[in-house]
Amino acid sequence: AVAQDAPAPADAASPEQQAAAFLASLKPQTGAISLPGNLAALTLPESFRYLTPADSKRVIEEAWGNPPGAGDGTLGMIIPAAVNPVTADGWGVIITYNADAHIADDDAASIDYGDVLKDMQEATASENEDRQKAGYHAITLVGWAEPPHYEAATHKIYWAKDLVFGENPDHTLNYYI
Repeated sequence: AVAQDAPAPADAASPEQQAAAFLASLKPQTGAISLPGNLAALTLPESFRYLTPADSKRVIEEAWGNPPGAGDGTLGMIIPAAVNPVTADGWGVIITYNADAHIADDDAASIDYGDVLKDMQEATASENEDRQKAGYHAITLVGWAEPPHYEAATHKIYWAKDLVFGENPDHTLNYYI
């Protein structure tokens, strides 16, 4: 007979221990970092760490619960040294580069960002059926956490998306430059 309500095995790890073990399995770097393909160089202070594309993929997919392939194509990730990125308070900056994202200064002022948001919301909603079939939560693109704005001096557009995963009451912010 098997005893009911038996205590957990002594070697069962708590969520905190699992998060610490996952973090220990990563190989964070600090200081001068050259991104893959020599696209850019970073100089990180002691308060931040860089994760390679392989470690970034593990965080995105294994720790953060995104579908396989979601971490493909990153150039790495920056995480705070004082916070474990796989805990509830954790976060990271995923570094990617898209050469197709170039926009001319003259075009930036004429973009209707309301239409862009609507298109992004429709694309996100259309991907949800496949996400749910694969066992992942649906994503709702609530709106702009920060509306897009263009800085002509640096030739950059900044924006942030406000996302909700499934029924989670906590919103997720995805910030882009």
